[in-house]
Amino acid sequence: MWELEADAARKAQTERLEIVTEKPPKPDNFVAEFLDLPELDERTFPEWKPNLLDLWDTEGAISDIDYDVKTGERWLVLAKNKERYVFQYAAALRIKKKSKEGFDSGMFDIRFRVGGREVLATKKVSGLKPGPVKVAYQRRRAGEMDEAQLMNSSLKLGAVREFDLNGKVWRLRVTTGQTRSGVRVGVLALSDGRSERIVDYSGYWEQTGIDLGDVLLAGDLDNDGKLDLYLENSAAEESSYTMLYLSSQASEHEHVRYVASFTYG
Repeated sequence: MWELEADAARKAQTERLEIVTEKPPKPDNFVAEFLDLPELDERTFPEWKPNLLDLWDTEGAISDIDYDVKTGERWLVLAKNKERYVFQYAAALRIKKKSKEGFDSGMFDIRFRVGGREVLATKKVSGLKPGPVKVAYQRRRAGEMDEAQLMNSSLKLGAVREFDLNGKVWRLRVTTGQTRSGVRVGVLALSDGRSERIVDYSGYWEQTGIDLGDVLLAGDLDNDGKLDLYLENSAAEESSYTMLYLSSQASEHEHVRYVASFTYG
């Protein structure tokens, strides 16, 4: 009898301990600034084309799967020579890469004979043409930055980046939003000092919060006197991609519009 009572007492004590040590739920502090946004799957984007190559972080190492670039193809290449940036046409040189064992790696190097360091290459992207362009900011190559620098430069919730272009300050910031059905999103908004417009937005994940990538380059790439953006988004688990936004292709409700992307990794 005593053993049964003791067992019951131990069980009750264990249950009480479990209740006492249980952590209370965390308060929900998500407050959406932008409301009634279109659903994520309702947004429309231009049909994807292999018309943008990142040559800065990738240093021209391209995958065979999506980009069948051939030697002699003519691309419009943005190159940096000291502090001067110029778009110029150049022919591609494709160099097949092999593994250490000598097998086909599925990768190849793309080179262009341009003066300076290659930044990116485009093919038939509306708004871009040969000539010098002004750049307000360019991120250093990922391989030249340590983890702390990469983390500090990323577009996480609350991040604010300012770019001075021709004496005018443009302000890019990361904030919160919500779609019409209540889906939480992270919002990237750009202001010219008079009005603020949404650049893009993506899903909010409770585990990781909001991280919209990083700014690779900001400047007047289409020579219309307004800021353009070249962004990186590495939220995908298996690959990363860069996105080009131009002001010359924007509607009256936008400061910039997405025109091309490059996938790698």
